[in-house]
Amino acid sequence: MAKGRYIKNAERACAAKARFETAQEAERASDYRFRAYRCPVCHHFHLTSRSGAATDPEPEPPKPPEPKGPKLADLDWSALLEPNKSKSARPAKPPKPKPPPPPPTRVARCLGPCGKDGRAPLLVEGRLVKSRKIADNRLKAALKKDLEVRIGMDDPPEVLAVLA
Repeated sequence: MAKGRYIKNAERACAAKARFETAQEAERASDYRFRAYRCPVCHHFHLTSRSGAATDPEPEPPKPPEPKGPKLADLDWSALLEPNKSKSARPAKPPKPKPPPPPPTRVARCLGPCGKDGRAPLLVEGRLVKSRKIADNRLKAALKKDLEVRIGMDDPPEVLAVLA
């Protein structure tokens, strides 16, 4: 007796697919992206093209508990055993780091008040230069002709303070 068309196609499809002993093994092999089904031809498990596993993934094994601290046997019990002994001094705190040195500065002579652009004309080491824009209104108001100011080392110089 001849086999039907369905059976021949099913045998051909089954021969091309990977076979697994259990549904769990099949879904684990696909990282639980596809479902497993029992094949009517070979009675093993194959993967479908449908996404989502039918069975839940295996739970991860529990992690061993981390040690919380020293054991009682490892602690120093000498203060309880000998109460008359003086306590050991606490270790001194490390000294605070020194603050960074102030940035290098130089002195310049102001040749007049700030212009509309918020910059003041300065005489720096014999050169006529304009300062950076001055944002501090009190500093802007204090700038006058022939007044000495402290400026930064950058170019154009930033006016830092007015020297009295």
